[in-house]
Formats: sequence, structure tokens, C-alpha cells
Amino acid sequence: MIKITLANEEHLDELARLFNLYRIFYEQKDDIDRARDFIKNRLTNEESIIFISTDGSEKLNGFIQLYPSFCSVSTIPILILYDLYVDQNHRGEGVGRLLMNQARDFAKENDYKRLELSTAKDNFIGQSLYKSLGYELDEDLITEDYNFLNILTDVENEMTQQDDLVMGDEGDQEQYDITELPDDDDYGDNDGDETF
Repeated sequence: MIKITLANEEHLDELARLFNLYRIFYEQKDDIDRARDFIKNRLTNEESIIFISTDGSEKLNGFIQLYPSFCSVSTIPILILYDLYVDQNHRGEGVGRLLMNQARDFAKENDYKRLELSTAKDNFIGQSLYKSLGYELDEDLITEDYNFLNILTDVENEMTQQDDLVMGDEGDQEQYDITELPDDDDYGDNDGDETF
């Protein structure tokens, strides 16, 4: 059974392993020490929220990292979903979907008004998951990133497209948005589950 929990320093070694793999996916050098130091600093300084996935073994099988921030134009608190990674041996088990749903639930429970993320245009696995959760490509915005936006309250419906711009990873990417946050049950067992 897959369990999603909030990460703490007890998870540091396994989380560093996954974070290093995540960075390698984005064509960074294999550097476990750098990965460990980065994650340790985020946890120690409480600069990010990290949820982890486990199946009961000592090894983690995925993580999602969120950064609290603000939208100055809308004057609201937002969460930036910057990192999502599922170990290759656990893709297709629904881990990514569970982590995404946990991020959405955390944002709602903690009064964040928007959840934003970006991904590379060639991250087809991630794109498939986001689309299966109700995200749609915003054809009106042309950026270097695939940008996804979850609007968590009606106050956001008054935003302009300019407010929707999000900085993301380097590379060719485009904007996606969603006008309301879907619940799990709205999408059931979608084929998108098979990508993670």
C-alpha cells in the first residue's frame, strides 16, 4: 500500500537519492552530496514542504516539493510545485497522482489560493499526469515552459492572463491552466495513472 507523508530529516538520505535522480533527469551532473545538502537546507530552514511516497519499505518511491510564495498582483498566498519525481521502478503505480493530490489537498487545507508548476516540453510523462488531473494548455500564452496553474478560489477568476505567467525550468515550455481544482473522483481511473 502506498503511503504519502510529510518529509522530515529522518528521510534525508533516501530523499537525497531521489532528488539526485530528479536532477539527473533534468540533465544535471550526478552529485548526491549536492542533492543531500540542498534538501537538508530546505528541511532544516523550513523553506519548502516535501511530501514523500513509500510502500512500507525503507526506500522512498517518490516525492513532491512545494515552495510557499505570494502573487503580488492578486495579493494572495500561493504554492509553487517545483519538483515531482517518481522512482523508475514505481512508475505506473499511481504514485505521481497521489503526490499531486496531496499537494492540492495541502494547498486547500492551508488557505493557499493557487498552486503553480512548470515542466519541460519533453516531460511527456508529467504532462500526461497533469492533463489527466484536468489541466489544459493555455494556447494564448507562449512561453519557454509548460506552466500549469490550479486556481483554488473564485478570487482568482478575476486574474488577467498576465497574472498567470510563471517562471519555470529552462527549456522549451508552454502555459497550461485550470479554472477550478478537480477532486480525485472527477477523473477516476484515467489512463494517465499509467504514466507514474
